[in-house]
Amino acid sequence: MEFKFYLSRLDSDEAELYSLLYDKILNREESFVLNASVDLIKRVMKAVMLDNPNLFWFEGKWSGGSSSGGILVMPKYKHIEVKERALFSRIDAVTKNCVGTEAEKIKTAYDWIINNVRYGYFENDQTIFGALVDRTAVCKGIAKAFQAFMNRLEIPSFLVEGTLDGQLSHIWNV
Repeated sequence: MEFKFYLSRLDSDEAELYSLLYDKILNREESFVLNASVDLIKRVMKAVMLDNPNLFWFEGKWSGGSSSGGILVMPKYKHIEVKERALFSRIDAVTKNCVGTEAEKIKTAYDWIINNVRYGYFENDQTIFGALVDRTAVCKGIAKAFQAFMNRLEIPSFLVEGTLDGQLSHIWNV
């Protein structure tokens, strides 16, 4: 069972919107209409993005506007060559080696990332795909990869966004 920190902080109406957004993004729907405010959609979309590293083709960006039925949402998906089998095989291979106490499992996953993922900028650098298949990512891709390992190991983990020295954007795991 995956830990959904940001979902757990939503009220029931927001949680319903979260489920709807997750389903639409998981199925890579190009556009859909929601009966919610733009601010609410932005907030819940961010929760979906932060809770779900498996949605590696989506970084929370979207466009849209008013529609007769509500707000038209057009998510912006990255067109990553779909090698999902390689991605999920990597998660399986790493996590099957994570044995022992919870702390030992966490350390094994952490060590794999430190020893196998290079910090660097390129097209997929902010995704688990970049970290686990291309083995190059920035903090966001690395944090999401670690979150994916923790989800598979059923160890609660979530992402936190902030800034370094109040200037540079950063994301890390808790």
